[in-house]
Amino acid sequence: MLRPLMITLRIRPLLLWTCVLVWFGVCITGAWWWWDQDQQMNDPELRAVLLIKLHGLLAQLTILLSGMLLSTHVRAGWARRRNRASGVLTLAVLGSLMLTGLGLYYANMALREWMHHLHVWIGLAAILLVPLHAVLGRWLRRRTFRS
Repeated sequence: MLRPLMITLRIRPLLLWTCVLVWFGVCITGAWWWWDQDQQMNDPELRAVLLIKLHGLLAQLTILLSGMLLSTHVRAGWARRRNRASGVLTLAVLGSLMLTGLGLYYANMALREWMHHLHVWIGLAAILLVPLHAVLGRWLRRRTFRS
């Protein structure tokens, strides 16, 4: 007889550190590009081109890792009713970043400017939101085990 798969809420260390490194990379490259191009208004140089290409690559890896987490971590958290509010908010923010990122490439010029600003502001908020979800989850887990 086959046993049902046990889905764990905790993320395996290799996947966790991969997520951390990719998240750190996508945040740094996005914020650096935004600062260099939007705030300093530097001419697009090789650095800016490489930054945005690296940001796009890391964004694709973020989408892949998000899909991996949906099948295990998100499913287990939802079933156990743990950290749902910040989890749903995190998924909504990541989904918004994916959609606005697509809009940066495929939207018409009038809509593209709006998408750019939306992507930047959501991205800057996400820099704090995703780690907050992780910290809140650990805090809730410790609090649950103490009681």
